[in-house]
Amino acid sequence: MLPHQERVVTERAELSEKINKLLTFLTTDTFKSLPEREQYLLNRQVSHMGFYLDALDERIALFNQPAEPDFLAGSKACDLSGDGTCEACQ
Repeated sequence: MLPHQERVVTERAELSEKINKLLTFLTTDTFKSLPEREQYLLNRQVSHMGFYLDALDERIALFNQPAEPDFLAGSKACDLSGDGTCEACQ
């Protein structure tokens, strides 16, 4: 695994641990004693963290897939100088 891939896997593990701790906290009496707005924000936070985790999972899944070809590879930029048709447009 490449270094940047290892960092993503580590980031995912750390995020997963934080989500689990927060989910556990959301079931406590301490959480239930918080003001309603704070409870709402913590629930919103864990939801967003879940989306973040999903994105990391998708990135990790791509590590073992071949790279997608660049759809612009091999294309040429048009000559917009007005001195004639560019090679790509001929």
